[in-house]
Amino acid sequence: MNDSPNCHDDVLCVEESEVTAGNCSGRTQGLDDRGRIMLQLPVLKPPGDFFLPMNVPPELYYSEGKVDPMPPNDGASLPIRGFQHVPKCKRTNSSRRIHAGHQATIDNGTPLNRSARRRDKKKRAKIDELEEVFPSTAHSLDITFLESNKVFFSGTSMRVLPNNHPPSDIILSAKEDLKVIDTIEGARMKSLSGDSVFFLIPRKDAIAKATYVNNTLSSLYALDQANAKTEVRGKKRIAVAEDDGKYTTVGLKANRASTGIRESWPKMFSQDDKEEITKLMIGCEEVANGFLPPDELRGFRAAKVLGDWMDLSGAPSRCIFGSLASGLNHYLNTHTDEDFFYSVTTVPSAYGLREDIDRYQIDVEVCNYFTFPEQGIAVALRPGDILLFNPQYQHCISSRTSIYETEDVFCVSLYLKSAVVGKNDNSLPHTATDVNSLKGKH
Repeated sequence: MNDSPNCHDDVLCVEESEVTAGNCSGRTQGLDDRGRIMLQLPVLKPPGDFFLPMNVPPELYYSEGKVDPMPPNDGASLPIRGFQHVPKCKRTNSSRRIHAGHQATIDNGTPLNRSARRRDKKKRAKIDELEEVFPSTAHSLDITFLESNKVFFSGTSMRVLPNNHPPSDIILSAKEDLKVIDTIEGARMKSLSGDSVFFLIPRKDAIAKATYVNNTLSSLYALDQANAKTEVRGKKRIAVAEDDGKYTTVGLKANRASTGIRESWPKMFSQDDKEEITKLMIGCEEVANGFLPPDELRGFRAAKVLGDWMDLSGAPSRCIFGSLASGLNHYLNTHTDEDFFYSVTTVPSAYGLREDIDRYQIDVEVCNYFTFPEQGIAVALRPGDILLFNPQYQHCISSRTSIYETEDVFCVSLYLKSAVVGKNDNSLPHTATDVNSLKGKH
């Protein structure tokens, strides 16, 4: 037990391998015998007998060598993950194509003329205007803990979720166990190593082009009804419905029983609805492009041309995202994704629409939280918001907030799988462009 004289009520004291409900003022920190910083967090009291320290290992609360708030340059020695999933091996032709695309992205990001440099400078200034958010070590969760447990987040103040979970699952509250970023002005965050973790698009920009929203919602409902059952994403990424909604993925996919990439849509899905979903994807991407780091976007587009990746039918060839996932009233566990670029998420819902016109309101209640537990951050999302995020960092969407418990909310994600870049076919020979990209020559 912690008998510190600095103790006050309702604070969680972490010391060595013991977690106790003690009394600490603020976020007092100290070092244990292994030199790790001990964080003292508020004790949260959900109803019933469930109590967080009984369900979460004490090592969860350790954050090695960090302070809160985190200075932006303290992570110089930390590994950079980047924003692209690249397989470790290069033995197969498909994996080497992914490596070639990654190298081409790096090599082609530099602007080639004065006009491009001027545009880059203007765009960076626009991005820099977003509020910079720093990770919160007082709330961050250890990556090893996240990778070895199924961790879910409730969108309410309670550590409970719809559809009873097995006892082995860890259920936390995005509102209470993470630092909440709640703004309509936009925000951005970098990791200690300098990777961009997310960009929350200012709400006025996110919803400016979102017209005829009810048409979009109608097609999303049609997509939900087009499949007889929900899709399963595997053992590491678990999508859970709060009611009878389904989780569906469409667009470009790697064939599982054969080689190559295919474009997949439900058989019972109309062409009109497909066009409406494609329109949603293009619209979200256009907004997101305005806040993507210019060198990374330029490098990606060059890599796409050089690699000749498959395009989504009905979308411009310059489009980034070839796939969409939609979950009606769904939440997921924390995970990373094998994606080749930043991903986008948005949360369409009729509850956020204006009464006089088929468009979103500026001021509307929060419907979900998008969590980054490694950084201890939860980003509040409103219907129509657009979040651009790095899929190489642990993330997940929470369940609905209390206000939306009887309102439908779609969680929609746009992404490009690294398998699509690799073309999922080891029999395809490398092109001269692939070989030159791997050598850093163009």
